[in-house]
Amino acid sequence: MPDLPSMLHDLVEGAVSPLDVDAIVARRRAHRRRQRVAGAAAVLAVVAVGATVATLALRSSRSRPEQKVHVTEGPKQQTGSLESSLAPVLLVSPGGGTGGMGGPLDHVVVTDPLTGAARRAPLPLPTAQSSLYPYIVRGRSFVVVLDSQTGAYAPAIGTAYAVPSTLDRQVRLGPASYAFASVDASRVWLTTDNATPDQRLHGVEYGTRRTVQEVDLEGHSTSPEYALPDRRTPIAAVRGGLLTYRPGASSSAPPVLEVWVPTTGRVLHRFATGASAVAASDTFVVWTVGDCGLKGCALHATDLRSGSERVLTPPRGMVWQNSALPDARVTFSPDGAHLAVLARPPLTPEEASRFGLAAPTGSGPAVVAVVDLATGARTERRLDAWKGPITPGWSPDGNVLFLVRDAAHVTYFAASDLSGAPHVLAVPDAGEYLVVERPPLPVGTTAQQHYEVDAMVLEDAHHGPELCVYPVATVVTPSSVPGCSGPPVVGWDWSKAPDPQHAEGATYGKYHLVGTYDGVAFTLTEPPTAYREPSARPRPDFATPCPTPAGGWRITNPARVRSIDDFNAFRSAAESSADYAGMWIDSKSPTKSAVTGFGIINVAFTGGVDAHRLQLAALWGGPLCVLQRPHAYSELEKVRDELSGVAGQKLGLQIITVGPDDAADTVVARVIAATPATQRAVDDVYDGVVHIESVLRPLP
Repeated sequence: MPDLPSMLHDLVEGAVSPLDVDAIVARRRAHRRRQRVAGAAAVLAVVAVGATVATLALRSSRSRPEQKVHVTEGPKQQTGSLESSLAPVLLVSPGGGTGGMGGPLDHVVVTDPLTGAARRAPLPLPTAQSSLYPYIVRGRSFVVVLDSQTGAYAPAIGTAYAVPSTLDRQVRLGPASYAFASVDASRVWLTTDNATPDQRLHGVEYGTRRTVQEVDLEGHSTSPEYALPDRRTPIAAVRGGLLTYRPGASSSAPPVLEVWVPTTGRVLHRFATGASAVAASDTFVVWTVGDCGLKGCALHATDLRSGSERVLTPPRGMVWQNSALPDARVTFSPDGAHLAVLARPPLTPEEASRFGLAAPTGSGPAVVAVVDLATGARTERRLDAWKGPITPGWSPDGNVLFLVRDAAHVTYFAASDLSGAPHVLAVPDAGEYLVVERPPLPVGTTAQQHYEVDAMVLEDAHHGPELCVYPVATVVTPSSVPGCSGPPVVGWDWSKAPDPQHAEGATYGKYHLVGTYDGVAFTLTEPPTAYREPSARPRPDFATPCPTPAGGWRITNPARVRSIDDFNAFRSAAESSADYAGMWIDSKSPTKSAVTGFGIINVAFTGGVDAHRLQLAALWGGPLCVLQRPHAYSELEKVRDELSGVAGQKLGLQIITVGPDDAADTVVARVIAATPATQRAVDDVYDGVVHIESVLRPLP
């Protein structure tokens, strides 16, 4: 058992903060294998009506768009190029599993449509027995509901998580059976509906409590938790309420589609008998009536502001791909004013018997239509050699449409100029994908800023060459392969790397690298050279600022230093004060302790130092320095939490670890890349309280 002085050092020394540990644990979890389920629950197929709901799976792409298309009319009424609209876009495939029921979710594939580059990355989610579709895209994040059990399966409601496009962390949002997009782009609604989240037990329900609640992407509640009366099922958020189904008046009657207000229980709008939702924005709901079957049917678009209805008929000889097929095929533009909808020839009975799968690749035409819901005007493009049911995806600015061409390609083109030349990306498993916003570049940097770094590069069966930034411990059994993960290294060639090591299917080595960093990948600009041992990171200064008392630092009351209980009572009294500002141990200054190993415990407060000194001296008999500092520890913790969340994202910080340095009265944030301009931008917000440490060192 460790001695008391060692235990005190572990408890108080500020070199590693609690959040640092949390961050490292999160990185360790990122290498664990995670489970996925191939299909979606029926209710979640309906949830896919949300305007920002997208599905999964993009892998690799090598073609680069060349032709610039000038946008002169359409959704955004602006002039630009495809490149300018693609620049803020990443295509993410959360398809990194073995597939099948209960398969693991172990990685995602991120494709840059601007360059065609693709990379594999660990998915920072807890080990899960199953995953629920669809993923919901919210700007730079996507949300998924998992059953995060790791042992024998027990029926339970799952948990919703948000993952930013940096893929460096996950945020637990709360219990959920499924989630759907809020009208507010930074929030989602979580629903508990009694159903088990494990698709192996699809259709089985447990419990009696059904609720819905809105949360932001940091997991903070933004609404009360509302009970769901009348066996009501919410499927989408609209302005003023929630789009819901409730059972009909009899067992043979169809469900009733309504806009329901959870705060009052009122119904704002009831749709036609037999209506089925296809898609929804904050002001429009697109729906069909009855069983569309193989012949298809018209789409009805209702403006919830005026109650007016517009009927959209498909092109001659075709049917809309709508909710009669496995997933919704209608998607709203980011501003909710335009609709992308696909039409294709009616399914044959044989195709219908295969759950809506279309004819083999290369044999099916299709038409994509972009509809202005305010005027009813629509523009159509005919597409040949189309495959199967597909969901359009929009770029964040609404200028580009992405559509699956076949199982290995994605086509994209300007949404406002459907006559312009299409572009094709080679993308294996292209049937599903997420369109997310690219994370911001670190403040004060550009893609042309050059950096140097001395670090390990590792490649294994799960990913290509990666720069080791995040430590990841081996999970199941001891291994000779180092555990780490980080940004992909573009332009890497092991034949040009000095002395690479090989073990257990992995290749790795430590090198000095020079290159650029775009917020996603590190691109080499020079061949790797031998590793240079970097200068040691400066350790926190744990020196005692109090003057040495007469007779030296010594134990004043041996009866109060005998057990960890003495220290815990002392620490609890200090930390419970609103003006507590931190604690650390100085083990280097000379003491005249009768018990070897004790150092001087330093405790800081923002005021009332004399009163605190008297209180703490009565609880702790060892060497004690009580001093004054300007920032309460709670202030430093608040800064830490902000940097870990939205504020850090806005500053372009890709956090590795962050936490208070008690002795320095600062918050230390270790990030992937930063320049002096980054520190200045952070200082403008936090007035010098935050110290930035960059793994990538900027070169002049």
